[in-house]
Amino acid sequence: ALTLGTLAVTGDLTVSSTGALNLGQGSVSGNLGAKSGGGDVTQTGALVVGGDAVINASSGGAVALAVAAAVSRGTITLDNPGNDFKGSVSTVGAATKIRDINTLTLLSIDATGDTVLTAKGSILGKDASTIVGLSPIPTLNISGALTLISETGGIGSSTDKPGLANLIGIYKNLEAIQLSPTTKNITLSFALGSIANFGVPTESQFRTTVFTVDKSKESAVFGVTPAGLIVNLDLSSTIQAGTAAASTINAALREALLQAFGTDNLTAAIQKAYSIKIGSVPPYIDDIDGDLGKMTCTISWGNAAQINASGNCSAIDEKK
Repeated sequence: ALTLGTLAVTGDLTVSSTGALNLGQGSVSGNLGAKSGGGDVTQTGALVVGGDAVINASSGGAVALAVAAAVSRGTITLDNPGNDFKGSVSTVGAATKIRDINTLTLLSIDATGDTVLTAKGSILGKDASTIVGLSPIPTLNISGALTLISETGGIGSSTDKPGLANLIGIYKNLEAIQLSPTTKNITLSFALGSIANFGVPTESQFRTTVFTVDKSKESAVFGVTPAGLIVNLDLSSTIQAGTAAASTINAALREALLQAFGTDNLTAAIQKAYSIKIGSVPPYIDDIDGDLGKMTCTISWGNAAQINASGNCSAIDEKK
């Protein structure tokens, strides 16, 4: 076992123990690396870490190796209300509790027990990049119950827009929190007007995850797939956002749309899939009601002056 005292470290600090590890209190201006060899990791007072914090409470090797190996794990309890992790936080352990007085930025949290992550500000992922067709590296790999508490902000997004790193436009988001398939039981608390934004490999995984959240906020809990499908918990919205490789409306077609609908925001408005009004000069779309993402409807463009439609919609020439 090893217990640290009051820290005032300029630069990085790396500490290792063969059993229980108490990180003490105080400040580290650089990165913090701590390994307990399978013992519990705790603290005696508030910790301020200027760089990234990597906490390994497993008996395995480096963090990346520990998650794959069958090793013993200790608990991680760093929940002092004065903690301030200014960089990202990565952990491997059993039951885990982490608290931050400001924004809590997560790189990778791997826990085999119940986990509680709390922040005064937002709880965000770090550079949550993903590639279409490939499973992203999860931010959260939790086999127990998970509780995420943001007292004044959002979860997985510092704005009110869902998304992932590989999407384009308003749905590009580097702060998404990726969920592993083992992360199945999540309790959420976040500020009114904010959202919870999770990256998931498939819509099915998002739908089978058990979320506990205030019913009034279910519409603000989003699951986003690498292919750009964005769905929310109460089924009120489905958006097919563009990916970085997706084609956009070509210039000629865009000009035709501008002439027909009198707006330069047609695509963005339709993607929102809410009741909207589009256009300022006739012929225009007065109202679009319901969830466009679920409508069985196929639109094709014959040329700049011709729109073809099949399925649950039709194209009508108002001039006839």
